Amino acid sequence: MPAKVVNIPEIGDIKLYKRKGARTMRLRIDANGDIRVTLPHWTPYAAATAFAASKRTWIIENLPKKESMAPYMHIGKRDKLFIIRDHAAKKIRSSVAGDYIRITIPLDTDIHSADVQKAARTAAIKSLKKQAEQYLPGRLEELARKFGYNYKDVRIKQLKGRWGSCSSQKNITLNCFLMQLPDDLIDYVLLHELAHTRIMAHGKPFWMEMALYSPNLESARKSIKHYRPDVLNMQSNSN
Repeated sequence: MPAKVVNIPEIGDIKLYKRKGARTMRLRIDANGDIRVTLPHWTPYAAATAFAASKRTWIIENLPKKESMAPYMHIGKRDKLFIIRDHAAKKIRSSVAGDYIRITIPLDTDIHSADVQKAARTAAIKSLKKQAEQYLPGRLEELARKFGYNYKDVRIKQLKGRWGSCSSQKNITLNCFLMQLPDDLIDYVLLHELAHTRIMAHGKPFWMEMALYSPNLESARKSIKHYRPDVLNMQSNSN
């Protein structure tokens, strides 16, 4: 069932999901900042809205802190962000070329404004997709050869809630935001998806398989929890 979206002052949009198997209302904040309430299918939406409003303080305290895209930020492994004021600029322009991302803005424009931040984020994602397409397929193939894995295809996408996935047909999808991770965590995710070509479920056999080729497995599993798939990597909050 699709979500019903309601707006609560001081909080913003709340997504309400009715679930047949739910017995109580449950509130959570996703890694990307979406606020969700899951409720039994027989519960009125008004009750869920009131429930979310009653948790206003907790929600505000636990929402991911939104940082701004700032000049000279490193994007991925190669590119750097430049936000440049130009007296001749009539509107915001962006370009991705070489090893830099250039956002050109009029003199009187605030770099923290929504329009500038949107342009910077869009350009940064374009850069990350390009970097990911140039690096991740080759690195995946290298690890697959090294450890004897076989997969059918690999695709690069912008994903919100996961770093990658592997289908039962051994098609692997990798998130372009992987380029924001340290190299060892990138390899951890790639090995994770390769391991799924042999064992799909996250049970004991799967983690035993991972341990064969990932010597720092437990450390990587803990470290990656401090990142979320986004241009600005931050620790996620949920309850």
